Amino acid sequence: MTNIEAAKRLKNLTLSSLPKLKNVWHGGEPSEGTLSFQNLELMKVEFCESLNNLFPVNVAKGLQKLKELHIDACEIKEIVAKEERLEASIDFVFPRLYTLRLWRLKKLKSFHTGRYTLECQMLKELDMDIHQETHQQDGNDVSNYQQSLFLVDQVALRSIDKLELYEFPELKEIWHRKFPNETFSKLRELIVEKCDFVSNVISLELLRLLNNLEELRVGSCDLVKAIFNLESTDDIEEYHGQNRAAIHLRKLTVIHLPRLTNVWNKDSTGFFSFMNLQEIHVLNCVSLKYLFPASVAKGLERLKLLRIDSCAQMKEIVAMEEGIPGSTITINFVFPRVIAVVLNDLPELEHFHPGPHTIEWPKLKGIYTLFCGKLEIFTIDSINFHETDPEDDQQVAIIQQPMFLIEKVLPNIEALSLDGKDAMRIWNGQYVVDALFHNLTILLLQSFDDVQVASKFPYWFIQKIPNLKELVVKYSSFQEIFPCGRHVDEETQTITPLHLSKLCLWALPKLDKIYKDGFQLHLILEILETLEVWECSALLELVPSTMSFNHLTNLNVWKCNGMLHLLTSTTAKSLVQLEEMKIRECEIIEEIVFGKGDQGEVEIVLDRLENLELECLPSLINFCGSTNFAFNFPSLKKVIVRQCPKMQVFSSGVSTTPKLQRVKIKENGDEWFWEGSLNATIEKMSNQMVKVFVQPNYLQNFVQLTYNALTPEKVKGATLVVSGDGRYFSKEAIQIITKMAAANGVRRVWIGQNGLLSTPAVSAVIRERVGADGSKAAGAFILTASHNPGGPHEDFGIKYNTENGGPAPEAITDKIYENTKTINEYLIAEDLPDVDITTAGATNFSGPDGQFDVEVFDSATDYLKLVK
Repeated sequence: MTNIEAAKRLKNLTLSSLPKLKNVWHGGEPSEGTLSFQNLELMKVEFCESLNNLFPVNVAKGLQKLKELHIDACEIKEIVAKEERLEASIDFVFPRLYTLRLWRLKKLKSFHTGRYTLECQMLKELDMDIHQETHQQDGNDVSNYQQSLFLVDQVALRSIDKLELYEFPELKEIWHRKFPNETFSKLRELIVEKCDFVSNVISLELLRLLNNLEELRVGSCDLVKAIFNLESTDDIEEYHGQNRAAIHLRKLTVIHLPRLTNVWNKDSTGFFSFMNLQEIHVLNCVSLKYLFPASVAKGLERLKLLRIDSCAQMKEIVAMEEGIPGSTITINFVFPRVIAVVLNDLPELEHFHPGPHTIEWPKLKGIYTLFCGKLEIFTIDSINFHETDPEDDQQVAIIQQPMFLIEKVLPNIEALSLDGKDAMRIWNGQYVVDALFHNLTILLLQSFDDVQVASKFPYWFIQKIPNLKELVVKYSSFQEIFPCGRHVDEETQTITPLHLSKLCLWALPKLDKIYKDGFQLHLILEILETLEVWECSALLELVPSTMSFNHLTNLNVWKCNGMLHLLTSTTAKSLVQLEEMKIRECEIIEEIVFGKGDQGEVEIVLDRLENLELECLPSLINFCGSTNFAFNFPSLKKVIVRQCPKMQVFSSGVSTTPKLQRVKIKENGDEWFWEGSLNATIEKMSNQMVKVFVQPNYLQNFVQLTYNALTPEKVKGATLVVSGDGRYFSKEAIQIITKMAAANGVRRVWIGQNGLLSTPAVSAVIRERVGADGSKAAGAFILTASHNPGGPHEDFGIKYNTENGGPAPEAITDKIYENTKTINEYLIAEDLPDVDITTAGATNFSGPDGQFDVEVFDSATDYLKLVK
């Protein structure tokens, strides 16, 4: 086959990781009629750092069947090369191009540096992450002429149905211009991410053009103050007297917009209706004080899901109507289709609406609230919410109104979260529990911290919910779960069995036993299918030694640092339905199945187990240490073993895995091992594992690179947090980072007791913790291989979070990378003694730049205080 024939037949072309490639087509300017790629449908080019451009003109003009074009992380300045001999305007037509993705092209300045037109009538997905502003030139000299990267009326914006803009600098110049009426006429999904060039995303004029938009997502745009800008006086005059247009928008997501003050910056009455909205997600918008104007809230006839999360300054969900801040008129809010409300981490939220109002939720099925300490969630139907101010008969004081009336809402609820305060309100109401919660199938109990409330788990309440299937208990101080208090039926003197299919115990730092001695746990968990136990460091034993789980399909244990082993051989034998087992970050666990005391050789068959993950278990010696047990895993297909430095063989006995062909060291990684059997493979992995971060200066260089990338005020005299998840090498790393902090001029370091803080806990400490001297953290080093793992085997990892509690932005990470090319030293106070991180308290040192303080704080107690 000749080169010409091969070119004609080629349909897919992928070029990846070719750092020296300068031209895809040799010579760059093929003459007319050389190679034709007339059947090329997909072209993907990535990580070709030396590539100058992608197509010669003649090749580009012949791509009549091209459907997808992806260019990622290349240094190209133009997509189609300029040919010196061509001076006339060139027409580029891609009649079948459906998807165009341009990512991380820092030097891209133009589609083509000559005069051209561009037509893509079938384009449906346009995804641009350019990173650098284009530079336009004026003048008649063709050699100096350069158009914008795209002309919006030529790139067929009227045909695309999905538009993604990431760090797209042209947005600043083109977004608020006047567009033809047909522009965006078919656009259904718009995503705007990391575009720090606009303060308002959707103007009134642009909203008129987005008449078919169904989904809008705006995220990580630091300068955005409003999503829908309805304040343009010119536009308002134009719309007066017209009927309100119903916007088709169904899903709205706004996330991590630190300066967002309004989603709608003006009441939309008279202009647009958002009646088609079905889902609203608002996350991590710390400056937002309310979500809806009253007119928008009153028109949400089709809303199904409302989620508001981590909006630190939000005080109300619906604002007072414009012009009538002291109104005594009662507003009726009706949400006829809402099925779920999620309110999380809203510490200042006081009202749904500050004025007199009523709320109806006739279809509500799920209520999830957490860390909304000022909000009244529930109350009884008979409370009056208005009273006359004794100093002024004309003034009405509004008593705080609840979100939900118990008698009207709870009988229909299927999924519910309760904290200690709300639970006591309901329990003190003398309700018939089984009637009130007849439809409840999922219950989440959280934040039971008060001594009186948390001293006994309310099993008496749980057993009266007749259809309960899933129980989640988290962020509480319970020492035992089953049972405490009144757990015996008063008439029959028997324990009422539950029918739980899922039990989750999360972040219970004082829990030392799931069950009370002598309690018949099998009556509660006999049909259990999923068991999750996370962050229960005081837990010494998972279940009784004789417990059976005949229906269990999923077992997930994470950060439980009190157990030496997980299951007895008796319990392991019962796991005939188990499909997935994940054991991660348990500091002292030595074996998964404990077989001491069993006599003779026994085969344990885990017939349905397909997925086994053992990660970050620094003390794990093997899966089972007894030679009396042979394990048969007939269905096992996926095994991940990572950061288990003491594990030299899988099991002391024989392990049979007929379907297993590899053992991986991370979920999405390509690296794997296989030596014919599970035991031989683990032995090989143990021999080859190199703890990269333990190598001389590896960690030190990375930390110094981070210090160098930060501005001086974030280091000199600053406060930093240093903690992690307790993985291998964490304790040694904390000492190194602390000594380097002193040498780099840091004023104080806060460390969680034993060096333990989860990533969300570190974020909360950065944002909320205040030192005795009024200091606040400027950032944190988080030690966890879940983020930015280092080394070929992800032996250890480290990430840096900034003063807002979030991960370091690309401006910092890019600078860290650039600094790797020039670093020649690191600073460390080697004479500084090691800090005792096992005991809470403050220690003062004399550092190279003056006083240097280290405070070790009770991470569990401190975190619970912060997240309330």
